[in-house]
Amino acid sequence: MLYSTATAAERLSLSVATIKYHLYVAKDLKPDYVLGARLIFTEETLVAFLARKRGPGRPKSVKKGGEK
Repeated sequence: MLYSTATAAERLSLSVATIKYHLYVAKDLKPDYVLGARLIFTEETLVAFLARKRGPGRPKSVKKGGEK
């Protein structure tokens, strides 16, 4: 299945602005095809993106000895 930017945002439960952030700023999402000004994503690309995506916020620091 193929997704436009808007339908990819729906599929990932993200806003279009967040998709654009990952495309242009974080650069951790790349379209599979470019048709004119439209970016097209495959299901496999979106699933791989979800697998790499981590939760919001900074990771907790770990002190010496493995204590948090």
